[in-house]
Order: sequence, then structure tokens, then C-alpha cells
Amino acid sequence: MRIFWNTFSLFRLSFFFGCLSFLIVDASAEDSCAVSQKTKLPISFGVKLDVGGVFQTNDFVKGGHFDLQKRQWEYAQEREVHDFSQISVQLNWGVRPDKWQARTYRNPYYGVGVSFPRFHDDRLGKPVSFFGTYGARILHITDWLKLNYEINFGYSTNWNHYDRFKNPDNVAVGWKHNAHVSLFPYLKFTIPGGIDLKTGLSIVHFSNGATTMPNRGLNNYAFSVALMYGMNDAENRVRKDTSLLPPAVPLRLEHDFTLTRSFRQIYYDGRGTDLSTQYVQYRHPIFAFSYAPMLRCSYRYRCGLSLDFMYDESVGAHADYVMDEADGKMYERVWLGDKRDRFNLGLSAKNELIMYGFSFFLNIGYDFVHGDEALTRMYEVVGVKIHPHGPLYAGVGVRAAYFSKAQYIAWSLGYDFKGKPLRRADRQ
Repeated sequence: MRIFWNTFSLFRLSFFFGCLSFLIVDASAEDSCAVSQKTKLPISFGVKLDVGGVFQTNDFVKGGHFDLQKRQWEYAQEREVHDFSQISVQLNWGVRPDKWQARTYRNPYYGVGVSFPRFHDDRLGKPVSFFGTYGARILHITDWLKLNYEINFGYSTNWNHYDRFKNPDNVAVGWKHNAHVSLFPYLKFTIPGGIDLKTGLSIVHFSNGATTMPNRGLNNYAFSVALMYGMNDAENRVRKDTSLLPPAVPLRLEHDFTLTRSFRQIYYDGRGTDLSTQYVQYRHPIFAFSYAPMLRCSYRYRCGLSLDFMYDESVGAHADYVMDEADGKMYERVWLGDKRDRFNLGLSAKNELIMYGFSFFLNIGYDFVHGDEALTRMYEVVGVKIHPHGPLYAGVGVRAAYFSKAQYIAWSLGYDFKGKPLRRADRQ
């Protein structure tokens, strides 16, 4: 059972589940129409090239080397990490043009892909990333030119990560498995012959969400060019088809129940101890449960208050380097804190932007019961929920503090109860 809940296994299962959801959601929509030859699922494939650099956001990419004797960072220009490039292969599919979602959500598309990020530095290795894609139109400029955006979220591996003996300076990447998130706003040029040329700027982030320390992350920017072939671009026709209207959605109260399971590591204060590093390899389990009554305002948006309960074993934990009397050898040992301090209870404002088959959510909350003196009572959770069919959903997000300090990656399963309408349905 413990192996099943291993974080890496959850990551692989969630990624597979999400990709499978994207594949089946088009066929499972309640309002789907009969498929004809004119309304086949639009499919395209192609390649994307990113060339850019690395934001100087941590000591490693700035060329730092940590001197153990002086216990401070020393910097050298030859150790700086500046270059970033990436090549990706991608398969995308859109929404059939006979569906209201095609027009309402501005011709959205989904996809899967594999990319090969390179930093031209052996200390980072040669990672591979597997990702899912969502994109849509922002602005229709002409029939052959649009402003679009694309979001990628996935799993990367094969990193040459931090090792206190072999790779001690790499505080950017603490584990060989990391999340991959990117944003790609771009101009799309439609070329006769079924080819789309995409060009824009990409922001790419890699980190493990505090699953394993250190976790400073890598933040990258790139100029991007992509060539996609095969998409049956019915966007212009769908945009002008005023008969494709969203369904009437009644104002109603919906009840969300969510279970979360995760792990995290923390930094250990080595002052007054014999520790040679603050990155002690010990993962603390996390359990969380939340209930949120949500007001469904339209097919696009709902909001509400969420009551959030969390058990975090890491609260109050401390470590030292001690001798085992049984064999006379020195080992790192972790002592857990008071059990009463591990329970948190908070209330958060929850906002959810509903898309086709999934949704983005943002919670901003405050812990009324809070035992972790190292963190503020304020917290944020941002992530994605996948809705394959019916009331069940799977989610992945990041709980953080100060909108920047990740606490853990939240892997969740949930159930959504639909309440009775509070008023008559109006067309949105």
C-alpha cells in the first residue's frame, strides 16, 4: 500500500488519467451530436523548437558553489547557467465543430507530447518531459492570423539532481522526477495545405513542489516556433455560426468533497547540530480533506468557501547526526514534533474557471488552527481538476505560502454533488 501511495507513482497515474480523460471527454459529453464526415475530430501533429535562457533565480544558476568550511556561497562566472533550449513533438486534437464548446471556448484543443529540455550543463543532465496540452484562441485578427495561448503540464525525469557528494551545488533540482509547467502565448499563421505556423514566447518551469529538497526550481524563457500539420481548421466557420449556443445553466449550489494525499520534505536547521547539510532525505506524509459548497454561477465559473483540514507530519520535526550504539556508526536521525501541532484547519475562498473537460482553481485561505511556526497562516492552492465523466474528478495542484514558497504537490480525488437549482435557468 505504501508503494501505491509513492509520490512518483501518483504522478504517473495522474498524468495517464489526465491524458485518458482528454481522449474520452469529447465522446462522453452529454450534448454531443451525431458524428458526420463534416464533423470529424480535428487532429494535428508537429514539432516545436524553444531557444532561450534561464532566469537567475537561485544560487546554482548564478554560478554558486557552497563552501562547507566557510558555510557560504561563492560565485564564479564559468559556473553560471544561462542557456536553455528544447525540442518537442506533439499530437493535438480539437473539439468537433458541431459542438457549442467549439465556439464558446474559442476553438479549444488538447494534446500530448514529449520534449527534450537542454541546459548545456552536465550538472543538470539530459531530462525528458512527457506532458499534456490545452490551448485556445485569445483574439481573431484575420481569417489567417490569430492570437492564441497554450498551457503544458507534465512530468519530467532523467535529471542529474542534487547529491551532497557528486553534485552538491545543484540546489535547483533536488530529485530526478519533476513537474513541468509552461505557458506559450503565440501568433498562429494558417498556411494553405493544412499547416499552422506558431511563433511566440514561452515561459517554462521545472520543480518537484517540495517533494524532495532542495527545490529551488528552474525558470526559463524562450523564443518558440512550431509547425503543426493536419488540423481541420474550421475555426472561421465555427466563429460565425450563431446557432452554437451554450446550454442554459441554473444558479445552484454544488457540494465538493476532496481527499488529498502527498509527501513533503523540509529544510532542517543545522545550527547547534552535527548535520553537514540541511537537506536530510526524509519524506513526511500529508493527508488532507476539504468540503466546499460552491455557487454555480454559469457554465464558465463557480465560487464558494472551502473548509480545509490537513495533517502534516513535518510540523515541528528536527534532525541531527548521531551515533547508533548498536553498530557505533553515525547516522542522520529525524525526530518528529508534537502530534497536536500537525493538524491544521483553515477556511479558503475558492474560485474555479470551468473549461471543457477540466477546470482551473485557485484557493486563498487562512488557517485558524495552525501549528507550523515556520510558515504564515495564509496559504494558496492552485491547480487543475480533470472531469472525465459524471461527478468524480481527479486533481493536481500546489499548496504554497506567500504565493511563492511551495509546501507540497496536492494529489486529489473528489466527488461533486449537484444541488437543486436556486432559480430558473437562463441562457448564459
